[in-house]
Amino acid sequence: MTGLYSGHGEIIKAFDGSYSFVKGDIKFESINSNVDYVLQPIDKSIVKVENGILYLYWNGEFQKMSYMNIDDSIVVYNNNYYVTYCRANDIIKVLCVDKDDEYLFDIPSNDSFRCKKLVSKVIVFGDVSDKALLFYTKTGQRLWEYKEEDENLKINGRCIPVVDDVVVVISEDCAVAEKIQGFNIHTGKKLWEISNAEEIVCPNTFFVGEDQYLYGCCTECAYYDEESKLIMTKLNPKNGNTESIDVGMGFSAMSYDVTMHDRQLYYIDNRPGNEIGVIDVDKKELIERVPLNIKKKVTIGAPVVTDDKVYVFIRDLQELRVFQK
Repeated sequence: MTGLYSGHGEIIKAFDGSYSFVKGDIKFESINSNVDYVLQPIDKSIVKVENGILYLYWNGEFQKMSYMNIDDSIVVYNNNYYVTYCRANDIIKVLCVDKDDEYLFDIPSNDSFRCKKLVSKVIVFGDVSDKALLFYTKTGQRLWEYKEEDENLKINGRCIPVVDDVVVVISEDCAVAEKIQGFNIHTGKKLWEISNAEEIVCPNTFFVGEDQYLYGCCTECAYYDEESKLIMTKLNPKNGNTESIDVGMGFSAMSYDVTMHDRQLYYIDNRPGNEIGVIDVDKKELIERVPLNIKKKVTIGAPVVTDDKVYVFIRDLQELRVFQK
C-alpha cells in the first residue's frame, strides 16, 4: 500500500452509512463503511414531536402519546426496507416498512432491546445486557429466543453473521470468543456448537466471504508477546468446522480491529508504533505489512477499505491516513 494523504481534520458519519473526512473547506471522498445496515433518518419514524407534544405512529397514523414514557425512536435500514422502533413502558413498538407495505407489532418486554440484525425475512433484536436475542419475522411473528445462560458470557451483538438459513451466535468473555453456535434462523434448532473457542483461537468477529464461509483473524494472546501468533480462522457456518492457519508471530491484533474486503482481511496491530497488515484468505498467508510509525501511544480501530483505497483514522490524533492499494 502506498500512502496518499495524512492530515488532521474532522471525521463524520453520513446518513448513508459512509464516512467523510473534513479538513478546513476540503471534504475528502466518502468512505463506504461496509456494514450490513446503517442508522438512517427517515420521514416515517415511529415517533415524532410537534410543538413539544410526542406522537407515536400506530394504526396508520400518529397518535398523541405524551403520557407514555417513550425512548428515542431508532431506525435500522437495509436495502429497500427498514425497521423503526421505540420503547413505550413495558412494550417495544415496532414498525417494519418494506417498500409500500407496513407491518406494526408489539414486543412485550421489561428489558430494553435494540435491533441487531436485519436480513431479508428476519429481524433480530438483542437486549442491552447482551444476554438474549429475539427473532421475529418482518410481519411481527415471534420465531424464537436465544438466552445466554452462562453468567460469565455475553453475546457479541456487534457480529451476528447470517448465511442462508444459518445464524451464528458468538458468546464472549471480555471480547474473547468462548462459545460459537450455529442455529436455524427460522426455527432456533441448534445445528452445531464450538464450546472451546478460546482454546482453538477463534476470533469474536467474523466476516462472510463470497464463498459463504466465515473469516476472521486475531492473535492467540490478548496482549503483545514476541511469540504470540497471528491466526486466520475459516469457519463453515453449515457445520461449524473450522480451519486455523498460523500466518505469523509477534503480533497484537484483536479480531474486532479487522475489516474484510474481497478476499483479504485487513487488521490493525496496536503495538507501539502501530501497523496495518493484509492477509489473503485464499493464499492463507500474510501478504503485506505497513508500519504506521506513530510516536504517541494510540489505539486504532478497524480500517475502512474500498476497492482502491485503505483509510485509517487515528481518533486520538484526529488524523486520517489514506493508502492506495
